[in-house]
Amino acid sequence: MKLITWNIQWARGMDNRVDPARVVAHARQMADFDVLCLQEVADNFPELDFNDETNQFARFGELLPGFTAIEGIGVDVDDGKGGRRRFGNMLLTRYPVAQILRHLLPWEAAETRNMPRIMIEAMASTPLGPVRLMTTHLE
Repeated sequence: MKLITWNIQWARGMDNRVDPARVVAHARQMADFDVLCLQEVADNFPELDFNDETNQFARFGELLPGFTAIEGIGVDVDDGKGGRRRFGNMLLTRYPVAQILRHLLPWEAAETRNMPRIMIEAMASTPLGPVRLMTTHLE
């Protein structure tokens, strides 16, 4: 099994270009992965540097046909225009997924800039047998 985990910083590259397709292309250069765990995925968060209103959760699902795409939303707030702004993690796997759980992790709201944390847990049916996959993003 090949697994990649990557804090993609809302798909922003070192050149400050935000491009989910480039993230997938680089991941594929690293390995023919079975599981891709992404942290800092954004949906409708134009206030993030160089970002726009793209739903990256949907976009990564489109870029990886045949993969099950699982969202783990840590931040879900009103955008003031009738929509939502969402930010969190994502787990994508080519294996069938029998069960998905999302765990809100202990979080103490502080005056400093921080956000709630979430962990995605998925039970995948693999050639090795059932495998529990988990991804999170911590400070």
